[in-house]
Amino acid sequence: MDTINTKKTSRFKQSSFAELARLVWQDKLSRIAVFVIGIVVFMALLSFFWTPHDPFTNQVALRRQGPSWSSWFGTDLVGRDLFSRVMYASRITVILTFITIVAGGLPFSIGLGVFPIFYSKKADFAVQRTGEALGALPALFLILILRAGLRPMYDNFVYTLGPAGRWAIKTGMADLFVIFLIISFISWIGPARMFRAQVLQMRESAFVERARMLGASKFRIVSRHILPQLYTYIVHSALLMIVGVVGTELALSFLGIGIQLPYPSFGGLLAESANSRMLSSAAHLLIFPGLVIFSYIFAFLFLELRLTLLTSSEHEREVLQ
Repeated sequence: MDTINTKKTSRFKQSSFAELARLVWQDKLSRIAVFVIGIVVFMALLSFFWTPHDPFTNQVALRRQGPSWSSWFGTDLVGRDLFSRVMYASRITVILTFITIVAGGLPFSIGLGVFPIFYSKKADFAVQRTGEALGALPALFLILILRAGLRPMYDNFVYTLGPAGRWAIKTGMADLFVIFLIISFISWIGPARMFRAQVLQMRESAFVERARMLGASKFRIVSRHILPQLYTYIVHSALLMIVGVVGTELALSFLGIGIQLPYPSFGGLLAESANSRMLSSAAHLLIFPGLVIFSYIFAFLFLELRLTLLTSSEHEREVLQ
């Protein structure tokens, strides 16, 4: 591991997201991870406007063809362009990770881990017991229960939306939103516990006591004094949550209970080629989607590791290295 500037690290601990971005950009290895993530995000955004071929058009005469100038990743079992389908699958993955971080698991974990401590002991007790009960259940078992229970009610609701509902079903957004609800429901537990532990340490600190003496409201104490101290933990939680979201969607689609055909997802693409016959006769069906999603997940994990090193003390870095 390369040497990390201790002065920059100490300044970051009391800094903002802008300082975090600057710190990441100054680290060469972190820039590589950001570049890999950027490629997948660019593919996802580009798929809204352009794909080399229609990802849903079957051309049976061209099935299982290897990579070529006309089809960069080859074609799948029914002749659809694999690169176009990988672009569409990237769209599904990026949308899911974005809405989960912005409007799902991360906001839930911050809200449920930080605010109840200051506002209500009963609410804090209820949140913690709920988290313990959900955390005690096997994750896959809980996901299957939620998937089976939510889907009928959700389907009925979508059909009542008229044109908007038909658009959601046609584009695969209906399946995506169900997965978003399920992941958001279970992904807040671990980060909320971590945020709560940090807030409990800061609640009796001098700067919080001074804010109370000056008459600051509970909301102001949390928003202006507590949350800025959690920047590092929020970013680390977001990166790890993205990895968990992608992995969960990958597993659900691979098992056939996630994004449904004909809409491509990385789990579905891998499931189509997950047998020995496909590996021997059409290995590109597994190799190219696998490389893209592996690179995306690994880049986030590597970036989280680099941030851990960049924001830790010198002794902690020696232990991690």
